Amino acid sequence: MLFDAATKTRPGETIVEIGSHHGRSTIVLAAAKAPGVHLLAVDPYDEARWGGGRDAIDTFQGNLRATGVQNDLTLARKYGAEAGREWTGRPVGLLFVDGPTITRRWCLTCPRGCPISRPTPRS
Repeated sequence: MLFDAATKTRPGETIVEIGSHHGRSTIVLAAAKAPGVHLLAVDPYDEARWGGGRDAIDTFQGNLRATGVQNDLTLARKYGAEAGREWTGRPVGLLFVDGPTITRRWCLTCPRGCPISRPTPRS
């Protein structure tokens, strides 16, 4: 489902992922996006209580290197709300929220019909 959504983004658009953690979804998004689509991964990696910290970012970077997608994205080490407030980039073609918060600011950057996706809760 996530892969399919990412394939629908067009060159000149950005895929925004809020909450990258160890990079599993990031790798799927990077593999699915077309050339010319930018991928922005947003995660502060500073809160151990949310699975962040040095180990988490090291795992994230190692997973990206292991799959060869480390150069296919930009990492913003920020909270989603902060990154959304500062956003001045390309149009957002897909917003994937896999973190604890979403901000209205990100929704406002999405064109009408922009898919906003959240992961299915695990039981």
